[in-house]
Amino acid sequence: MRAEELNAYTANCFRDDQPPCAAACPLRVDVPQLLERIQKNRLSSAYRAYRNKVLFPGIVAAICPGYCQDACVRGRRDRPVAVGWLEQYLSASCVGVKPERFRIAKKEGRIAVVGGGLSGLGCALQLAQRNYSVTVYEQSDRLGGSLRRLLAEDQYLPEIQAAFETLPCTFVLGQRITDLSQLEADGIYIATGVGGDTFGLEAGMDRQSLGSTQLGVFLGGACLGADPIHALEHGIRVSHSIEKYLKTGLMDGMPETYQVPPVNPHIYTIGLPELPQSSCTEHEAERAVQEAQRCTGCRCTLCYDGCELMQFYNRAPRRIVMDAVSSLQPVKQLTSRINSRLIYGCNQCGLCKELCPEHTDTGGAILETRRQFHRDGAIPPAFYDYWRRDMDHAMGGQSYLLQPGTGETRYLLVPGCQLCASAPELVRETYDRLRKEVPETGIWLGCCGLPARWAGDEGRFEAVWEVLRRDWESAGRPALLFACTSCQKTFGEQLPQTQRQSLYEFLLAFNHAAIPPQEQAALFDPCASRYDPKVGDSVRRLLAHHGIQIHELSHSGTQAQCCGFGGHIYPSNQALALAIAAKRTVESTLPYVVYCANCRDVFSTAGKECRHVLDVLFGDNDGSQKPPHLGQRRYNRTLLRAWMTGGTPPEEQISRMELSEALLDKLDRLLLRREEVEAILLAGEASGQTIRSKTDGSFTTYGPAGVLTCWVVYHPLSDGCYRVENVYAHRFAIESGGNGSS
Repeated sequence: MRAEELNAYTANCFRDDQPPCAAACPLRVDVPQLLERIQKNRLSSAYRAYRNKVLFPGIVAAICPGYCQDACVRGRRDRPVAVGWLEQYLSASCVGVKPERFRIAKKEGRIAVVGGGLSGLGCALQLAQRNYSVTVYEQSDRLGGSLRRLLAEDQYLPEIQAAFETLPCTFVLGQRITDLSQLEADGIYIATGVGGDTFGLEAGMDRQSLGSTQLGVFLGGACLGADPIHALEHGIRVSHSIEKYLKTGLMDGMPETYQVPPVNPHIYTIGLPELPQSSCTEHEAERAVQEAQRCTGCRCTLCYDGCELMQFYNRAPRRIVMDAVSSLQPVKQLTSRINSRLIYGCNQCGLCKELCPEHTDTGGAILETRRQFHRDGAIPPAFYDYWRRDMDHAMGGQSYLLQPGTGETRYLLVPGCQLCASAPELVRETYDRLRKEVPETGIWLGCCGLPARWAGDEGRFEAVWEVLRRDWESAGRPALLFACTSCQKTFGEQLPQTQRQSLYEFLLAFNHAAIPPQEQAALFDPCASRYDPKVGDSVRRLLAHHGIQIHELSHSGTQAQCCGFGGHIYPSNQALALAIAAKRTVESTLPYVVYCANCRDVFSTAGKECRHVLDVLFGDNDGSQKPPHLGQRRYNRTLLRAWMTGGTPPEEQISRMELSEALLDKLDRLLLRREEVEAILLAGEASGQTIRSKTDGSFTTYGPAGVLTCWVVYHPLSDGCYRVENVYAHRFAIESGGNGSS
């Protein structure tokens, strides 16, 4: 994938664009940065930054008409931030702060500036600060030009004199230039003011670089109709154009000096935080801080505020894509795919795109990056291995497509692979209820392939969908009923021609009379429900019919946030996944009702009282039931298939290990099944590849569990069983040497 293809995903993101105030300022003052320093009472720092941009801070603060205030976003709500007054306050407070002077090698080239007004002085000051030899010619006996009509001489002349102190600039007063051949200069700027002589060079000039058709000669300022502030900007711009000309002989100037950044109109619609009323104060310093605090910076943070990944890594969309591009282009022996944890830490919930006014799809860019990782064979195996094997189990075995045996399949229930693993009894009860109402209902017990898609494994994803399409066709193209919103979204993308409906919307048709509210709960919407608001509405109506008064969380419906399961981020960033889950569980003190099996299991594991909507309708879970351990989940799927086919339920394997509940919880955190640990222990016992501790007599052995290497610490018991004391796992493999040793 090329970098430009990834960058296209975030091309419309305007989070880091210049805010309207800065874009409107002819002198490119970074207004939010300036006000942030005033907020922190860093006046000297603010003043230096301001002076570096405007050159003559006292003069500019006094005469600027306030372009930034006219563009201020806050002006749409109450009143603009008083930037002009703050600049005047800053200039008056820091009048004694001297300009910085740096040792710069003397530059080749002589510069002549015709006109001693603000525009000519700006150009002269910029070039003199870079150690060019500059001569300013002014036809009157005083500098300042049109400033004389705007300010008293003692308001501007001392600042001009101080600015040029010690710089290589000569002022020739009382001399009018009538012919440019009078000037011995390598670069000339004509800034003769209102009605001033342009020496016939205005025609055909480059209005961007301000270069004339005569090599080395530029013109600008009030002689071109500019007001004082834009005239100063002309002078600053020409200083860069002249320097480029002296170095390259080109007259086209520096684009960054004349390009005006666009302002995205959505910046005016994203909303502003309410601010406390400023307290009245007679102290200017306090008043300045309070006024500066009214500036919010105008940075769009909608996706950032809703995305824990962006907050965890402190990355906005464009920076995330930049990191993704760098990961896709590692320099051999110098860099690696250092951002893989970030890339696989996205839960693929789609909220960033939903929140963004421009629908910037950061998650889509991350998914494309994962696909390229997979094509390159660069996906860290531990990030995907468990989910790959779990998906294979969900698609394996027999009879995952069950038809009613009536000769016609009108509906096909798709409960989702995780609900089958977590609560097989709920799937059976739901299916039985559907069969009572519509006997021509079948069930599909497989996986929609989303784990492969989340990993970027498009080959495996398409292999799953070859099976799904074939099954749907063989069943007579029935309508589909979904208990899982992620499955519903995925089927909609892959089989758009199907008739699709939420199970909960379907069940409403068979619901009996409502009962009065008997309990209260908070409803947690799964993130995939945002793509079909009817699903959430159906769940709310079903719960109301069953006597549950629903309280809405702060993020629901189209702005629902992920529980921490999505994208399978747990293996890549366990801390982030757990932090997301913990944050979601405290959004309400009420018990939760969910309609996603993953959400139920995540919240129950975190200690939150939580039920699935099917628990409310058909189950007996009061919200305190813990989710099954990983090994039990595999068994549950097999058991469900046996129930559905009328076969003999599989016998639960009798384990020869004793494990505490705490240790079983640890295996879940390590994504290890009990059966894998037992196989490693028994293989170690059989081979004698064990180590005995002299301290407590325990034995340790190790072996592979998928892409992990697992260590088991245990004590043998007298009846041929073992008490496991601890289990460790690491993401590396131990390879045996040629002599059989390791």
